[in-house]
Amino acid sequence: CINTSSAWHQIVPQTNIIFQSVMWNPYELNFIQADGSNHQVLNLDVNFIKPVWSSDGAIIYGLSNPVTQPPYEFIGYPAYWKIKNHIFKRCDKNLPYYGQIEEYKHTTTKNEVILYNAYEIVIFDMDACQVKSTLVDFNNPSGVYMISGFSYFPQTQEIVYGRLTVENKSRKYSLRKMNLKTGEETELAEGINPAWSPDGKQIAFLGLDGLYVIQADGQQSQKLINRQFFDPYSISGPSLRNPQPYWSPDGQWLIYHQCIDTACDYRQTSIYKVRVSDGEETKIYTGGKFPSWQP
Repeated sequence: CINTSSAWHQIVPQTNIIFQSVMWNPYELNFIQADGSNHQVLNLDVNFIKPVWSSDGAIIYGLSNPVTQPPYEFIGYPAYWKIKNHIFKRCDKNLPYYGQIEEYKHTTTKNEVILYNAYEIVIFDMDACQVKSTLVDFNNPSGVYMISGFSYFPQTQEIVYGRLTVENKSRKYSLRKMNLKTGEETELAEGINPAWSPDGKQIAFLGLDGLYVIQADGQQSQKLINRQFFDPYSISGPSLRNPQPYWSPDGQWLIYHQCIDTACDYRQTSIYKVRVSDGEETKIYTGGKFPSWQP
């Protein structure tokens, strides 16, 4: 499905943080600076959620839903916007919904991403619109393990992801690191929705009682924010509405949204940044969610 409407020909604001807000037509992509200034809006005729930048800033990846389906604000089909060529593409034929998308940067000739839903993490070919390989598969038996968030570090070809184990009435959250070359896994901490720092030395994640940063080997855990970002005892498990932290390019800050109520409506949701060195938190915008920082 290709969409090259005039909306995509608008000038892209020269700001370094992108986030989503309005979930009805016309939909919006929002851009701001790290201090909350220079807010600019790109109006769209398709919904485009959970946007993230490519490593070179030439593509914005995200999730999207066709007009025949509900404009979900936290799940969708893989999509991208090639900024320079004004091309929007969505792969929506016979695919399940996904909850997160990241560029899979291992070659300069292929346009591939990593995606996850509740039970699997896959590498997806955006040109062919098909799954290339499966990295994590909890489909059989389903319901025992659930995935909540991942982060990919291209230099070492590793991912880190959150896993919920459900056994009878007990729940265990595990942050796990996987080597994509060998398939070897190690458990790092208790939490979900990880984010690898730009230099690969640290991992941010949502713990059961706050926002944490640890070393990539699982040592030296540091709590930055003492706040419960998700309900670890929810019957349905972690919600795809939960914040997903992202790092600043210099590794000094993290950015995320905070839901004020259980509905997590974008109008009552604020975007924050926190300094990793001392945990100083600053609200930079109210009225948006799922921010990401341009590399």
